Amino acid sequence: MENIDKPVDLKDYERIQWIAEAKFLKAYYKFWLLRMYGPIPIIKENIPISASTGEVRVFREPVDEVVEYIVSLLDESIPDLPMRVLDIQNDLGRPTKPMALALKAQVLTLAASPLFNGNTDYAGFVDSRDITLFPQEYKVEKWEKAVDALKEAIEVAHEADHELYDYSNSSFARNLNDSTIKALNVRAAVVERWNSEVIWGDSRGGTGMYQREAFFGVYRKHGTGMSYGPPLRIVEQFYSKNGVPIDEDLSWQGVDWYEQKIGDAAHNRFIREGYTTVNLHFNREYRFYGSLFFDGGLYYGAGKISTDKDFHLTPFRANMQPGG
Repeated sequence: MENIDKPVDLKDYERIQWIAEAKFLKAYYKFWLLRMYGPIPIIKENIPISASTGEVRVFREPVDEVVEYIVSLLDESIPDLPMRVLDIQNDLGRPTKPMALALKAQVLTLAASPLFNGNTDYAGFVDSRDITLFPQEYKVEKWEKAVDALKEAIEVAHEADHELYDYSNSSFARNLNDSTIKALNVRAAVVERWNSEVIWGDSRGGTGMYQREAFFGVYRKHGTGMSYGPPLRIVEQFYSKNGVPIDEDLSWQGVDWYEQKIGDAAHNRFIREGYTTVNLHFNREYRFYGSLFFDGGLYYGAGKISTDKDFHLTPFRANMQPGG
């Protein structure tokens, strides 16, 4: 950014867009540092390579100031970013207005969360200047800012022709029941490249491998690595079929999550009928069945592309690969 005026062959529109992209990236990396460390130094200008040790030992700034700086960078970049990528072949992955607004919404939502909004666990977290680095006063206005930012991000995403992914538009959906389609709305939205829900995708060639590993595509007949296995605490965090955490759902009160239960006709779209599994796998939201595979769970894909009979889905057992 300090040298952007030096190239003589750089067109004005390129210069403006590059500056906006640099501000976006600076905000993005500051956001990652904020997520990892909370209060961080704010470096608005490059420190000269000839700087002394004392000059590079800068103070961390309070969380609220870091958030304000990140948001200011994004606000400066948004007017000069394109609404959408026009040169698909060369520019996929470059910043757009929807990307910047989505990041702004994420930053403000994190700032409004209990971690950074009146977190008394960090009451004594002060620097040598006796400045408190984590805000101790809860402010509802932070949530109001987050809500406004989220609303704007959604509206602009719609203007750029982004929309929630719908698997019912797939050529394979004609053989599926509604429950399976709703689960696949979650799974395929993550792994189908450059679908309508993707606001910022990774354009590097190597990402296709990870998408294929996580997808278990319709005609893919072998499994995936154990590195994709979530811990049980994540499995437990998915909601019930009533749309609330299972420990808050009245119908789950008194239920032993890990007591064995046999799959029945009422759940045969997601659990193999007659197969013994555990209560934790029953009566969960569609995101659960679209995101996770478990012992006794039924799976659409691996060569099975219809859900009209028991044969349609492949049992996924602890000692069996999909398709086994």
